[in-house]
Amino acid sequence: MADLAETVEMATLDKEMAEEKAETLQLELEVTKERLEEVTLDLELLKAEMQGKPGDQQEGNVSSYELKQLEQQNARLRETLVRMRDLTAHDKHEFQKLMKDMDQKKSEIAELSSLFRSILKLRFSLITVRTYQMHFKCFVNIE
Repeated sequence: MADLAETVEMATLDKEMAEEKAETLQLELEVTKERLEEVTLDLELLKAEMQGKPGDQQEGNVSSYELKQLEQQNARLRETLVRMRDLTAHDKHEFQKLMKDMDQKKSEIAELSSLFRSILKLRFSLITVRTYQMHFKCFVNIE
């Protein structure tokens, strides 16, 4: 019975750890999305700035350079976002696997508990039968 309790506790701890990891990854994903929005806004502002100053070649080169930097940063953020999506999908799969394992353990525990109750009933019945046998022997000896 102690093994069952330990198994349930381990399954519960594994589930909690998986939930915490999923929450952490979700938070990281949200931060990355916010950062992507910031960079996108910066890019739009830079494009608007470039369109507002036609004819200024030197200023345009600097803006073009900054635009390339933002595009590179955007590409890195997209890669990060893809990695985060993949990690989230992997963790979701792991979480589902852990939930399936936990459900299996629960059913095993229920089965073992039922078996344990049956054994207790049998022991009680055996004790009752032995008690009746003793009473019967005593009764036979008295007569």
